[in-house]
Amino acid sequence: MSIPSDPEAANWIRARLGEFGSVGGLVPSGFETYLLVDHHAGHNHQSSSAGPDLVAELAALTAGHTSTPSQAWFAIWVGYGWTTSRTLIATTATRKERRRLRQVDEARAAGLEAKLQASQRFDLPNRGYYLLAGPVAAASTIERPDSRGIQPPDLWWPDDKAWFIGTDTDLSWTYVGGSQALAEEVATTFSGHVKPVDWSAMNASAGGQSDLP
Repeated sequence: MSIPSDPEAANWIRARLGEFGSVGGLVPSGFETYLLVDHHAGHNHQSSSAGPDLVAELAALTAGHTSTPSQAWFAIWVGYGWTTSRTLIATTATRKERRRLRQVDEARAAGLEAKLQASQRFDLPNRGYYLLAGPVAAASTIERPDSRGIQPPDLWWPDDKAWFIGTDTDLSWTYVGGSQALAEEVATTFSGHVKPVDWSAMNASAGGQSDLP
């Protein structure tokens, strides 16, 4: 993974977005078809967010539907609170130990803030993102800047814009925009956890989804 010199690669998205809160509020217009993939489709994944298992499967699948699998873009929401998390302190800790742990947290937050300041940020309506670059296969291996696990991207797409994948912190599913051939492969791979959606449709519960006909 690398940090691009500027966020220009994401500039095309804004002009093709629809109403915030709709499918098109996350995934740009212009794709042949759009799908909803329930996050429980990922192997052994129980969280509401898209886990690395699901992202890895999507990356392996979508890499075959782009001419630029070695060049993709990943956007991560700026609001995850990496710099505000604090170490849990036991009630039995001494005042000296509490002070030491607070100092450790403050130093960690300052280091993270400096790291994030060096990242490229771009803004879309209602959300800001950090931009990273790398191969499609790297989507499931992006590490949190605080080194506390994997941080799957919220938006990602290949350089040739053959498809686009988007989710949001408030959703328990991911949208995929792309070709009909890609849609059919996604529906087969995640059978029982996929349904077609209209680009202009407002977000709704992921429950009751069905395979593509």
